[in-house]
Parts: sequence; structure tokens; C-alpha cells
Amino acid sequence: MTSLRKRIVFGIFFLVGCCVFYGNFRVADKDFFRTFQWDSEALVIGKIFSEKYGVPMATNLGFIRRSQDQSSSDFYAGVLSSDSFEHVMERESVIPGEFVTAGYVSQVGLQGKIFTFLFNTLNLKSIKIFYIFNAVALSLALLLIAWEYENIVPRLGMCFAVATIFSPWVVSFARNLYWVPFTWYLPALFSLYYYKYIHSCKGKWICAGCIFAAFFIKSLCGYEYLSSIILLAAMPFALSVFMEPSRLSRIACVKYFSIVCGLGCLGFLCALLLHANMRGDTVLHGLANIFEQDVLRRTYGDPSAFSPPHRASLTASPLTVVGMYIFQWKTRVLAFVPGLFGAAFFLVCLLPSLGALLWEKRMRDRLLTRNLFFLFYAASIPLSWFILGKAHSYIHTHMNFVLWYMGFIPVCLFLLTDVCVRYPVFKTQFFQAARTSLRAFGEAAGVIATVWKNAGGSGKK
Repeated sequence: MTSLRKRIVFGIFFLVGCCVFYGNFRVADKDFFRTFQWDSEALVIGKIFSEKYGVPMATNLGFIRRSQDQSSSDFYAGVLSSDSFEHVMERESVIPGEFVTAGYVSQVGLQGKIFTFLFNTLNLKSIKIFYIFNAVALSLALLLIAWEYENIVPRLGMCFAVATIFSPWVVSFARNLYWVPFTWYLPALFSLYYYKYIHSCKGKWICAGCIFAAFFIKSLCGYEYLSSIILLAAMPFALSVFMEPSRLSRIACVKYFSIVCGLGCLGFLCALLLHANMRGDTVLHGLANIFEQDVLRRTYGDPSAFSPPHRASLTASPLTVVGMYIFQWKTRVLAFVPGLFGAAFFLVCLLPSLGALLWEKRMRDRLLTRNLFFLFYAASIPLSWFILGKAHSYIHTHMNFVLWYMGFIPVCLFLLTDVCVRYPVFKTQFFQAARTSLRAFGEAAGVIATVWKNAGGSGKK
């Protein structure tokens, strides 16, 4: 691809990303997109509201509820969300005692602090400008990452762009004010620049500082998915081990891989110490509170020490949790792929990529080892959180599927695309097999539906 054509293609991807991340355009189910994680976003909206109208809230994140709904068994009844926010913000003031707050202490809440400051400083009346900012920032971060990967491994960057822009999960997260998902990808972006300028003494140190800052900011906004984000950031140096030719020796790759992971851990620890200072009378007391109340509840704590809703997640095995994220898909994997729920993950990702690797083995392809490592490393990115944050992943199946798009699904697309480009015969055979398989799958589904319908009709009689 020529330089001009490449710029045009990625420019189009950027514009499409901005539009899709802000307005969906049927990439995700309409209701799924509209209501996705409204409860998490309400934590930021609550902080904005409390600062504007002087409703006391000691934390940087928290819910605002109407006092009249205090007795409801549903905690979220009356919680101020994006649907009701702009209507409420039209008033000049609130009646004392009309609203009550519920602070959220599990995160530092940098995003709540920043959005609140901007909303009040700029005297805004709507949060739509923040949605636009999040959509543009995420699209820009993803496309810059894709651009750099395209320079390192042809077609990998393009597959990364396609897999993320047309993911129902990434699109649903994209503009959320709590999740601010562009912060997930900033460490990966600066790590790619670190890889690019690794032989420049000045550029290397600047990029390393930016990597630390990106991890620190992400941790201040939330600790979720941090293991996956660290591995995604370190991916250029991991992949470089098996690339030919490589810009670095294998020892250097391991060294810089460790540095990126270390910077991620350092950024997390700095944010954790700041958070601990907010959670206790002393830093040590705060760390103890965070560990006992948050970390154990989301990982491998004692089930008897927590409420019933969390016990099942703490007793479940890591293998069970991983199985949930393989067999329990309830959305399309990509917007342009038919909705083969449940089986979609195997049919769209695993089987085609494994088929590509088997073809390379048959052809004794010199890139087989590289591509096999790509797949295993990319799989480790989501698996790290599914296993380390086992209890969190068990409960949050309504959102953690997004982790598959942090490398794994883009790499699956890359393996298939790469083999199709280099071996036209494989492309012909693959699409013939795919058409046959989809036809057989459709016929089997039709038979099952007919049998189920007839069985139901017989039961009614």
C-alpha cells in the first residue's frame, strides 16, 4: 500500500470511528448501545450534579438519588443518569433534601474530577460534548495504534482497526464517561512510540515517561482490566522476538518488555498509594481497606466473608470463568458478521485462525512460528484478567467480553487475512468451506427450530 493511499484509508477509518463511537450506526444493538453501563456512568453524572447544586459528596464519584426513592428495594430507582440528567439540569436550584448522595470509594475517580471541573468551568448545559470528546479520543488512539502496527507487521494494523471499530462491545463502551476507554489504549500507543524510537536516547526516555503517565492516569480512572492493558502495551516487544528481521535482539526485546510491564506496575502503585491515602487514616490502613474490601471481592477472597451475590463468583473456578467467555456470547463478534451467538466465537475467530495456522504448517511456512506466538500472546491479554480478576469476570459478563478485542480478535483476523493474501488457493478453499459450513449451520438451526416448535405445540395439546 502506497503512503498516500495508506493515509487516505486510515483517515477514512478515523472518521468512521468517530461517527460509530458516538452514534453507533447499527454496529451494536440499538437498546444495548443506549443503555450500556448507564449505572457506571451515573457515578460521574452524580459528581457533576453534586458540584453544580451544592449537594454534599466527599468522593470524586458517586450516585445522586431522589430522596423519595430511598425506600425502594431497587438501589438504582431514582438514580440520576444520562437519560434524566439534562432535564434536571435545566432548573436553577434544587430543594434542600430533595437529593441524597452515595459516594463510590473503590476508585480514585480522576474522570469524575475532570468532567465536573470542565462542566462547571465552561458553564455547560449538556454532557454531549464529553461524549464527542471520548469518541474522537478513542478513534484517534486506536487509529494511531493501528498505523504503527501496520508499519511493523503489514496487515496487522488494518485488522486491529477493523476489529475495534466494528466491535459491538468497543462501540458500546466508547463514549462512556466512567470508563473513558481511550485511557485503556494510551499505554499501548506510547509503547509503540517507545518501540519506534528505541534507538534514540532522548526519544526513548520521553516515551518511557509518557508510558508511565498513561498507566498512572488509567489507574486513577479505575483499576479494571489493568493486567490486560499492561500486556497490550508490551505487545510490540513480545512480537518482535519472533519477527524477521527484527529491530532488536531477543535479549533486548525481553529487557524492554520488562520495562514496559514495570512502568505499568509503577503507575498502578503510585495511583494505589494515592487512593490508599483517601481510604484510611494512614496509607497502610487505606491499603488494608482496599485489599480486604475491593481486591479480595474481585479475585480470590473467602466466600463466607462476602454477601451472597459475590459468593458464587468466589467459588467458581478460573476454568469455568474462561469457559463463560468462550461459550456464552450474546452479541455478534463483529458488526458485519451474522449473529451466530454462542458458537460465534469459534466460527468467527478460533476455527479460521487455527485453519490458517494448519495451512501454514502444511506449506512449511517460515512465518508459522511467528504467527503461532502471535496467537498465544494475544490470547494471554484477555485471559490474564479473566483469571486474575476471576470473581470480577464471573459477575461482569455483561461487559468483559470487550477484552477479546484487546489484541486477540485483531490477531485472529490478521492470521486469516495474511494467509489469504499470501496463498490465494487457501482463500478460495476457505470461502468455499465457510459457505458450506454456514449453509449447514443454517439448515441445522432450522431443523432444531422446527422440532422445538412442534414439541411445544404437542405439549400445548
